Amino acid sequence: MRYYAGLVHGNPGAEESYVNVLLTTLAKGPASVVALVPGISPPSLSSFARDADEQNWIDSYHFNYEQLDGTKIVSLILTLAGYRFYHFFRTDYTLKTILALPGGEQEPVSFAVKRMSRFPAAPISIARVREPFRWDAA
Repeated sequence: MRYYAGLVHGNPGAEESYVNVLLTTLAKGPASVVALVPGISPPSLSSFARDADEQNWIDSYHFNYEQLDGTKIVSLILTLAGYRFYHFFRTDYTLKTILALPGGEQEPVSFAVKRMSRFPAAPISIARVREPFRWDAA
């Protein structure tokens, strides 16, 4: 089973960093859903911050949301969730990752990724799946 281990190799671009911060923020926060549309700038992550510390952490990335490539962000998330161009009729995916916590702790988390239609350039929604999963059962 493949899973997203974070953007730890090389020097990530703005879109890769956005995906990393988005998934981390969704994993830590209350239940929320984010909709992303190819070709349109992604939403500001500030509205998903739980507290001032998280807000400062998000702000430290200095995202220029208007400059971010929404199509690339959607493509990155779909690829991480297992989408392939030959999945003509599939619209629901699960992205599994590990959330790094303070003190070196780690927590497995998963996200439901849904394509809103079967068209290649379809918008997607992302939501954290709150029930725990086991890596060996997936």
